[in-house]
Amino acid sequence: MKKLPFLLSRQRLSAAALCLAAGFFLPFSALPAARSAQLASLLIPFGLFFALSPRRPGWVRAAAAFFLAACLLSCADSALRGFLMTSYESDYFSGFVIQALANTSPQEAREYLATAQPQILFWAGAGLAVFLIQAALILSSLRRSLPLGCSLPQRPGDFRPGLPSGAALCLAAAAVAGLTLFNHSWRSHMVPLSWIKAAACAESYRDFWRQSDERNAEIAHVSQSLITHVGDAPKTIVLVIGESLTRDNMSLFGYSRDTTPELRGMVQKGEITAVADSWSTAAQTIAAFESMFRFPAGQAQLQGRGNLFAFFRAAGFRIIWISNQDDLAIKELYQDYADKAVLLNRVSGRSTRSMDEKLLQPLSAAMQDPAPRKLIVVHMLGAHPHFALRYPDRLKDAWSGSDSVSRSMEKLGRGPIVRGQLNDYDRAMLYQDEVLARIFRIVRDGAGNRSTLCLFLSDHGVETGRYDNRVGHSPSSPSSYRIPVLLWARGPLEQAVRKAAERPFRADWTDSLLLDAAEIRWKGERPHESLLNPDYRWSEPESRRRFSSALSRD
Repeated sequence: MKKLPFLLSRQRLSAAALCLAAGFFLPFSALPAARSAQLASLLIPFGLFFALSPRRPGWVRAAAAFFLAACLLSCADSALRGFLMTSYESDYFSGFVIQALANTSPQEAREYLATAQPQILFWAGAGLAVFLIQAALILSSLRRSLPLGCSLPQRPGDFRPGLPSGAALCLAAAAVAGLTLFNHSWRSHMVPLSWIKAAACAESYRDFWRQSDERNAEIAHVSQSLITHVGDAPKTIVLVIGESLTRDNMSLFGYSRDTTPELRGMVQKGEITAVADSWSTAAQTIAAFESMFRFPAGQAQLQGRGNLFAFFRAAGFRIIWISNQDDLAIKELYQDYADKAVLLNRVSGRSTRSMDEKLLQPLSAAMQDPAPRKLIVVHMLGAHPHFALRYPDRLKDAWSGSDSVSRSMEKLGRGPIVRGQLNDYDRAMLYQDEVLARIFRIVRDGAGNRSTLCLFLSDHGVETGRYDNRVGHSPSSPSSYRIPVLLWARGPLEQAVRKAAERPFRADWTDSLLLDAAEIRWKGERPHESLLNPDYRWSEPESRRRFSSALSRD
């Protein structure tokens, strides 16, 4: 068998494998297994390089130094991540951490280190212990396999791998290195790049804060100059924003699996109103927020775009923002207009496991806030991928057997992975049904006699195997734009809400609906875009028009 032109040391290869295992164990004690494996895998190229036996012993010692440095950085990184997760359920790039870095003086940092000393010492000690084990393994194997002064190209503990096994090792190292260097998701977690990125985000945030208060005050001032009238009656507007929910997978709208039994029952009893034909105009969260909450306003100071929350603030509404998502862009563009923010999720991205029932108690408290006019925004985590993290364990057996949906997916040629993801998505939808039903009941019970509107809509949907052999975000699927819209009202808007069930709706007109419901009149208002207005005139959005042929086949 043909041999590769390099040697491997069994002692150093064993040491590298044990170092890799130790590097996995430290983050695994606090982080999900997948993230722990990702962090530990960054050591693979360094460990393989260390196990190689080039002709010059100096190269091996240099490789050992690089491997030691990589292990040290990895242990420090894992210890810091473990501290953040166990102490705050947070990670590097959460808004919680970035804002703390951006808004902490050296004196505050020293005071914080003193108060958090026990947790810091525990994780620092754990990181140091793992590194010392790794260092002992590396140095011991180095002494055994390469005695001082040795210049022989091959020793008894070395072997020259065959082409298949050697090529597999090289390919594994190259794959990890490639993912690390060229995949943004992996690269952002590689030390020291992760630290550099976090520091850069904090500095960017400091720059933003230097200008944000002045900028937001100016936008609110210009918005106030455009407002012509605000109703003086006490009122509450509750805006509930879902995440990645498509009405195609809601039994409320005809899906064969009973994924929304509670909401379906509430609609049948007339407790809430469902809009059967509702569309998002974007298939991604930030773009969807842009379409829903920023709208044409010709004033140069607004750069041609008004901000819904700036108008509510300028109109004298108290804004309470309750969020189970950690998103810096949403915070900067919209949430910063809130008078009070309740942030329940401190882990950014898709790997967080934060149940939306956390939102219920803060919402109940917000409903009791004595402000005469208030806007309460509830931003759910919804069915944000990964779907398996979006429902509690008690629902994990739902739809685990064969049913009409699974058989339909098989007929469409959907593989087991897609079918499994669909099952997870439907379980997440079943959990959303529970939480949304409780949200509407909390709003109903807390409304009292004041005029109240509760609007729920999802920012966008997802493809669930209906049109393509995949489950997830997909701008090319109509399911990514067909969203649920639910309403409840008490007071003058009750009749208009009941009529809304007969009307189609597009999410980029959400601003007009809410301004109309709040009785905020302004110089550029468009009553024909408000779902609750007698002058409402539907206009089909491009997101619906482009799928007309697919819709005709459904």
